[in-house]
Amino acid sequence: MTTELLDLGIDRGELTERQVTLIERAARLSDDFATRAAEHDREGTFATENFAAMHEAGYMKQCLDPAFGGEAVTLEELCLTQERLAWGDASTALGANMHSFFCGITTEMWRADPQEQRWPMLFAMVSQMKLTLGGAISEPGSADPLNFPAGSVERVGGGFKLNGIKVFGSNSEITPFFFYSGVLEEDGEKKVLSFQVPKGTPGVEVVKDWDTLGMRGTGSYTIVFKDCVVPEMFKANETPYGGSFGADGFAAAFLCWFEPTVASVYVGIAAAARNIAVEAVKGRDRLPFGPVQDYPGTQYAVAEMYIGIEAARAFIRRTAQRLAGPERRDAQSLALAISTKVFATDQAAKVVDLAMQTVGGGAFFKRSPLERMYRDVRAGKIHPPSHYDALEIIGKAGLGMTERKTPRFR
Repeated sequence: MTTELLDLGIDRGELTERQVTLIERAARLSDDFATRAAEHDREGTFATENFAAMHEAGYMKQCLDPAFGGEAVTLEELCLTQERLAWGDASTALGANMHSFFCGITTEMWRADPQEQRWPMLFAMVSQMKLTLGGAISEPGSADPLNFPAGSVERVGGGFKLNGIKVFGSNSEITPFFFYSGVLEEDGEKKVLSFQVPKGTPGVEVVKDWDTLGMRGTGSYTIVFKDCVVPEMFKANETPYGGSFGADGFAAAFLCWFEPTVASVYVGIAAAARNIAVEAVKGRDRLPFGPVQDYPGTQYAVAEMYIGIEAARAFIRRTAQRLAGPERRDAQSLALAISTKVFATDQAAKVVDLAMQTVGGGAFFKRSPLERMYRDVRAGKIHPPSHYDALEIIGKAGLGMTERKTPRFR
């Protein structure tokens, strides 16, 4: 395995043999995916074959406990592998992240309560049936759909009726079920009920509307639930309505696993873009100025790209180490996780901009991977919580303002 395949800003001596093996697997997959990335981006198609390859290689079950065929991959290890995976096809890496971080969350929940029966069923579907998790939590009408969902839940004979809309449903092309959260009002009390709803359930419509600037291959469709009746057994969680952001155990674990791992995907895009830019200028001459690598502007840009990538990597790795255990799920931990995503996605976009600038006009063509990376990296800003919501959460945590206030700003 060449040095470049493991070039994640870490000396090989800092990695365990296990970590090297995990990264090498991600590298092999990534390099294969890169050969098809442009076509899937151009056509806006979901790379089903990439997900089959990841399942076959064991990548998609790596976060599961060994009792269920997994490798008990840690948060830090998932960040390392996700960055390297993103070098080849960012859409596939993002889809893999939506699956893998959820495997990490549910494994954490299972370890806390091994008697809970719903998680082993999920693990078996991933490990033995090679099913991909995904779906949507985001809503067009709510900034916090886990505490303030816009959808409704109504109790009916033998179960519940669901009405609502979810957006950004990653992996909708192949995932077997969708997440739904809505408000149940009974006896003057509001509760948030969450469900895992099988894809073919009557009343579930997948709207294939994913035609976007970047990340065009994630199949992140809109999911409409209209008078969808589900049995009690599909209920996944129940919490009070209007709780604090990330206060519920599941929501806290969600953020601590999601933020640093999704940040790693965007740092992977940035690292790949930097590598392309550096190779492009080596040995290139331009009349009348001579070798491009001798230009001060080129050297400054390469320096800035290096600094941005290494700073983001260091932030992610430190965060992943600090949030490794379930005991770190308080407001300060959530602020740290969210800060990591904000910083890393900011740096990633700046690095890709610099890579485009360094290469010049050639990067503007569709034939250049940089053109795709320039578009893909923009999506980093829209992952929840969105930029200004994220800054508010971080700032209030720093000020000790952990309770929800009305009015929101004062």
